[in-house]
Amino acid sequence: KAMERKSKTLGERIREARERKGWTREKLAVEVGCSVFSVMRWERDKSEPLPAFRRRLQEVLGVNFDT
Repeated sequence: KAMERKSKTLGERIREARERKGWTREKLAVEVGCSVFSVMRWERDKSEPLPAFRRRLQEVLGVNFDT
């Protein structure tokens, strides 16, 4: 039996917060000031946002990703 993962990845948390706002990846990219490609990579856990983008994500999405 596979062990269930308890905590969500940063990418999952970003995607869920974006979807709660009803935003597209394009809208989030505009709000954060990054490319849509970056948002896609973050949401798929292919990369992590740089600290400045991480702070901006928290501001525009109203979520603290550090907890």
